[in-house]
Amino acid sequence: MTEIIVKYNDVPPSGHPNVTLHLFHKGKLKHSVVCLVDSGADCTTLPSSMSTLIYGFNICAMAVAFLKRIGAQMNESECFCGDRIKSVKLPLLISFDNYTFPININWVDNPNAMPLLGREDFFECFRVQFDELNKQVLFCPNQERIEQNKQKYDFERINDLIMKLKTD
Repeated sequence: MTEIIVKYNDVPPSGHPNVTLHLFHKGKLKHSVVCLVDSGADCTTLPSSMSTLIYGFNICAMAVAFLKRIGAQMNESECFCGDRIKSVKLPLLISFDNYTFPININWVDNPNAMPLLGREDFFECFRVQFDELNKQVLFCPNQERIEQNKQKYDFERINDLIMKLKTD
């Protein structure tokens, strides 16, 4: 099994591992983002302002009725500083290294939110080992789990609803 080795960042904030995720919507690459690997984060978190690049609208600015119809989960997230902020969780197709699969994204209503790679979905698809001595993270893919994640979400339904509801 192939390991993916990610060295810790040597530029500020130094001493932290970062990975690049490629974000897809309707089968097309829409954006790439560098995320801090955060084993303390419950789920992958991105600023909702970035959702405009993916969907064409800010997901946190949409009406609750719209969000419910597309199956999004409305939440309040707690920032590391203790503040509570509105967030919307919606699955998105991502790729990391040579692997493409869906994960839940927690879009937070804070344009300055640091993109975080969290445990839900992503860490389930890899055995993740932090190697502090060598300042690197080892990701060992679990192909079976990646395939299970691909079956977990109905993107065609979500995308159809987004297109229909956006035009209503």
